[in-house]
Amino acid sequence: MKLRTRLTVLSALVITVLSFAISMTALLSAERSEISRLDSVLTTIIDNAASADDAVTAAMKLADDSPIDVVVAFVSYEDDLTVLNQSKLKLKNFPTLEQRRDAQKRAVTVEGAEHYRMRSFKIGPQEFLVVATSLDSVDENRRTNLQVFFLLTLVGVSLAIVISYVLIRRDLKVIDQVIDAADEISQGRTDASIPTTGGNAEVDQLTDALQRMVLSLQHAVELEQDTQKRMQMFLGDASHELRTPLTVIKGYVEMLGSSQDMSEEQRERAYLRLNTEIRRMEKLISDLLLLARLGDETEEPFERVDLSDIALGGVEDLQMLDPERPVTVDISEGIFVQGSAALLNQFVANAVGNIRRHTSSEVPVAIALRVEGSDAVLVIEDGGSGLSDEAYAAGIQHFQRFDPSRSRASGGSGLGMSIMGAIVRKHAGSVGISRSELGGLRIEARLPR
Repeated sequence: MKLRTRLTVLSALVITVLSFAISMTALLSAERSEISRLDSVLTTIIDNAASADDAVTAAMKLADDSPIDVVVAFVSYEDDLTVLNQSKLKLKNFPTLEQRRDAQKRAVTVEGAEHYRMRSFKIGPQEFLVVATSLDSVDENRRTNLQVFFLLTLVGVSLAIVISYVLIRRDLKVIDQVIDAADEISQGRTDASIPTTGGNAEVDQLTDALQRMVLSLQHAVELEQDTQKRMQMFLGDASHELRTPLTVIKGYVEMLGSSQDMSEEQRERAYLRLNTEIRRMEKLISDLLLLARLGDETEEPFERVDLSDIALGGVEDLQMLDPERPVTVDISEGIFVQGSAALLNQFVANAVGNIRRHTSSEVPVAIALRVEGSDAVLVIEDGGSGLSDEAYAAGIQHFQRFDPSRSRASGGSGLGMSIMGAIVRKHAGSVGISRSELGGLRIEARLPR
């Protein structure tokens, strides 16, 4: 059953039940009030007749003066009933002895051919004076009120259905649109649009939540597509990088195996070339394995690490390997972070190695470490040629190779920046690249303390 039908039926049912309860209460209250008025008249006649010297005559006189039609009758000990005055009520259904006795204390209703209310007064052994009035007017009022009740209920239910439909029509229309959009999303169409309402009803809140969900889904799909695209490019580059040294190795191995006229110097150069290409393959495979490990969701065993000591170690390595290079150092002491000492050392080593690999010895370098708020900020910058504006705009992304041609020329894998970005993300930090004031590349890593 559709929601519209359920709400309509529920509204009609609630109105009907409430109308029935209210109307029945009102009908019963009015009927009891009318019967109580009749009982009051009958009781007055009986009480006054009982206190009079001639009860029968007094009852007849009081009946004639009564505001309602009252019949006065005498019932003998032989159960003969004699009507003593003129009345519309003929007492066709004779009251039983038990009813006459009960009527001495209270008004009694007699059912039968005639429906009436009676009181009695015992004037002798088994002889009773009976006064009664018809309940036809009460019954007629009941029937009339019931008809009015059913009519009002019908009108109320009809109005409830119309009002309910008008009030929920907009929400039901929005729900239908949401259902259509959900069907489209289930079929893979992430560009499906959720209707915007702008209200504060529950349906409006639902559409807003679904809209946010769809936007989040669309964003996730776009990120996934972008990641897959970069992954495909990365795999293609990695395959090419592996294929190149393999081709060289294969060529030299075939040459060494088939040539008998090579000089010792030629053989030595061939073996040296083979070793160079093998080390290049080992470096690329090592970097690929490290990237795969950094991309794993399993938790690394972190500990309290002295980042100041790690940064100073990178400075010492650079100064030892490039003693003529001008290095500016601004490293605060005693800065600790929660992390992996091996990975953070790898980060600094990659940054220093890139500087040594891609810049000449006279290019200046600046390394700084400071505390900003709850973060430790490590900045490594150089005065080299830097990167392209597009690279700065893209930032460090996973599976990104900034300059494959330069990596081939220098013997690197071209994955150093991706590894550095993955290390910082593993530590729940952030890393950015920009053009340095020295003229080259500026790398800034923020790590939570």
